[in-house]
Amino acid sequence: ISEFTGETHRLFKSACEHALGREIEITPILCVGATDARFVRETGTPVYGFQLVHPDADPDQLHIHCIDESIEERMLLTCALSLAHLAADYLATPG
Repeated sequence: ISEFTGETHRLFKSACEHALGREIEITPILCVGATDARFVRETGTPVYGFQLVHPDADPDQLHIHCIDESIEERMLLTCALSLAHLAADYLATPG
């Protein structure tokens, strides 16, 4: 598991706040499932799964990783914006 403190926390929180247009608290969770992250971690690179779930999303419309997987259109846009902000902020961070 990659460390999630300090600067990493700030980057994820800032990306979410920019995408949502409001101040929020973020809660990291562990999601069981399979990814290719283990291959990248073996090289010493920290890896994070990142999925912003819109606070106003309809839980009945969240079919993430299910048969007929789908999410609300509003959530898709918010997720894309948060990823764009995260990438821009990360690349602008010295070091």
